[in-house]
Amino acid sequence: MTNYRPESAKRVGTGLAFVVFPIVFIFAFAIHPNLFSLAIVTDVNTRIGEFHGNRLMHLGHVLMLLTVPLLIVVSLKFMEMLPERGAWLGFLGCAMAVFGAVMLAVDKTALCLVPSAFDTLPEAQFAQMLPGIQAMFSFKGWLVLLYLLPLLPIGFMIQGIGLFADRCDGAAGRVCCRRHRPLWFGCFRHSRCRPGSIGHSAHQRVRRRRVKPGARYAAQQGRKAPDEQPRA
Repeated sequence: MTNYRPESAKRVGTGLAFVVFPIVFIFAFAIHPNLFSLAIVTDVNTRIGEFHGNRLMHLGHVLMLLTVPLLIVVSLKFMEMLPERGAWLGFLGCAMAVFGAVMLAVDKTALCLVPSAFDTLPEAQFAQMLPGIQAMFSFKGWLVLLYLLPLLPIGFMIQGIGLFADRCDGAAGRVCCRRHRPLWFGCFRHSRCRPGSIGHSAHQRVRRRRVKPGARYAAQQGRKAPDEQPRA
């Protein structure tokens, strides 16, 4: 007997990852000061002044750190959704996104958790730590790896291109194939999804569900189903 609990747990966990990450992402960026300012902050002292004594910002950074596994789950799900034709895009995008997620964890650990520890010091001792904090925010030493952080959005963009090129992605593709109607973000050329695409596989699953067991068995045996046989 097949145990469906692990598969159900995977679906629920993946769905929560898709829902929780955007909420945390919006909250973490909404608490930054001067959020709507278009000026690029290059002064290290300005960045230090933003986090110094700001416990709410530290909380947002901790939540962003905890969402790194969710990003990896989403990237792996996108790679699984891509069929054979987009497998390389899915794999390449997943590799870049996972590496970028690791760099995000490094960024939040080195530049957020560690300064939050410095924030607990008295002002006199904190002022003595300023040269070291400035070196951290200037990406000195091996912190230069943080320049690879853009691999995270680039990886997801590559996977998005693969899903878009396949013409059927996720629920849109399933709706498109169930109703046999092209959606603007589903199938562009045909009313049914092309073979090998995500929507086509979903369409095949729907067709198998609709076929009666007797008709399916009769089709395998090469004869008509009992209800389809001509009457005498």
